[in-house]
Amino acid sequence: MSEKEVLQAIRQAVAATAAQGQAVVTVVDLDRYLANLEAAFPETPASLDHLKLAELDQQAAVALHRSIADQKLEMFRSVIASGQNALKTSILINGGAAVALLAFVGHMVASDKAAHLVSAFALPMLLFVAGVCATAVATGLTYVSQALFQTGRERGGNVSNGFSIALVIGSYVAFSFGCYRAYDSIRSSSPVGVSAASAPNRELDPAADERSVKSRSPNPGGGSAPNR
Repeated sequence: MSEKEVLQAIRQAVAATAAQGQAVVTVVDLDRYLANLEAAFPETPASLDHLKLAELDQQAAVALHRSIADQKLEMFRSVIASGQNALKTSILINGGAAVALLAFVGHMVASDKAAHLVSAFALPMLLFVAGVCATAVATGLTYVSQALFQTGRERGGNVSNGFSIALVIGSYVAFSFGCYRAYDSIRSSSPVGVSAASAPNRELDPAADERSVKSRSPNPGGGSAPNR
């Protein structure tokens, strides 16, 4: 009951007393009336305000808890999406590099001039395939981690998650080193070295040089050779 309602009740009681022709109210009667009024409305405005404040505090706590839970859920979804993108990217770059290198090696095998250079690309191919395998294992470990977290085994989930992250990082390292080794193999087997090695060395064939000089030298008799 609010203060305004209490005042209205007192005024109504005073008006009713005045209507009965009583102009004076003794202190005893007034105290008895206030006691009856208090008994009729046991909840004071202070207690009502306290209940309202407690209800508002509870609603604020629930809203804050819900906001924190929503933020954690969005962060969890963002982490899951980032992890999936990292796995897809690793599979894509390592698998694509392995397929491209395999096609390049197949072309070299078909060529007789470059068939001896195929072994130089064995290590890059091994690194690309290892990157694909590491990413595949990391993908499986992500589901193991989620299963461990759901069953309450957080320590095992953290260990599995750590292994998954290490495998993905290792796949990126394998791709980088494989690209470097492929580049080094291509550079060492460039056509410049092949053309230089296949160029004729005239110093190793002095007889051919002597025959060439004799064919270009004039007739010792000063005339031209007879035409038979």
